Amino acid sequence: MPAAASFRYSVSDAFNYGWKKFQENIGPWILGCLIALAAMVVLYVIFLVILFPIMASNSVTVVETRNGTAELVTTGGSSTLTIIISVIFGVLIALLGWIISAQFVRAALGVTDRGKIDLGIFFKGEYLGIVIVAAIILSVIQLVLGLIGIIPILGWIIQFIGSILVSFFAQFYAYFVLDRHEKAWDSIKASFAFVNQHLSNIIVLFLASVLALFIGAILCGIGLFIAIPVTAMAHAYTYRCLNREPIAA
Repeated sequence: MPAAASFRYSVSDAFNYGWKKFQENIGPWILGCLIALAAMVVLYVIFLVILFPIMASNSVTVVETRNGTAELVTTGGSSTLTIIISVIFGVLIALLGWIISAQFVRAALGVTDRGKIDLGIFFKGEYLGIVIVAAIILSVIQLVLGLIGIIPILGWIIQFIGSILVSFFAQFYAYFVLDRHEKAWDSIKASFAFVNQHLSNIIVLFLASVLALFIGAILCGIGLFIAIPVTAMAHAYTYRCLNREPIAA
């Protein structure tokens, strides 16, 4: 399909493009969202199925203390196991979230390249490992900021502002991995440079995306099946246009 040659950019054009392409590719996008939701639900169900019997195995004993008061003592030794399982599934849920996010980015880039996508694009695995490594790096940075947040007042401020800035400036890292095949750390640096270079446009895009996702969420969550694909394609359009790359009409 012929590619658009104009590089004039506006956030409204980005969302108009996203909405137009969503209508043209509604089948793959809706199925992709449903598969992502099903995968997340299945993982949560497995977690609960494993966790509930362990928690139920705890026994509670009433112990009377010297001063006549009663205390509840939990026995069974499963508290540590509960924590371990919770941590393992927390990591798995985060990993699945990164994979889903990367595949949505892949699909959005596919739309800007060819105008049309099929369901198979959500199951491609090229460069997925690099995206996950980059996501882990960002998680470590957020963890460090969280540790700084233990410090009263100043630490809280640093954590709050730092977490927002890292998330904001790194939001395009997956695009640089999947499109330009950048390495993990290089993709993060490229995203920071890209956002910094086009700061005013990206701020407006970010705020518009938050609004779109919020509206989608309050519509009983069903609106997210539209808001997420449209927002993903608006970001892909922004990435292409501001990098002065052709976009499929």
